[in-house]
Amino acid sequence: MRQVRARYCRYADQQDWAAFRALFADDCQFGSTSMRDVRSPDDFVGRIKALLDGGRSAHYCHTSEIEFTGPGTASAVWSAENVIQVKQGDPFVQRGYCYETYRRDERGHWLITSTKLEQVGPNLIT
Repeated sequence: MRQVRARYCRYADQQDWAAFRALFADDCQFGSTSMRDVRSPDDFVGRIKALLDGGRSAHYCHTSEIEFTGPGTASAVWSAENVIQVKQGDPFVQRGYCYETYRRDERGHWLITSTKLEQVGPNLIT
């Protein structure tokens, strides 16, 4: 799970959308205040891509709490901090906790099966 989460951050920051999409199971569920109506991984990736188009980001996740919930399944809570500069607008910092679940695919790779960012406080302007 640590590698999957680290890749999530790196691929988003490098805007490597094909690699970013490959982290998610096709039936992945998404939840957060700003993403509650996301219906699929392709929709999620498209929204993040549109948000960061012409901008940049730095995603940080740390102090993971990982629990193996069964053979080939797990859950985790991550402390998260995202510094985001969209094309138009001031950079801002988003802090909170990311709740995720995972499962191994037929190749033995971990995939994200659900992800939800619970923001702590308002976005901070840097």
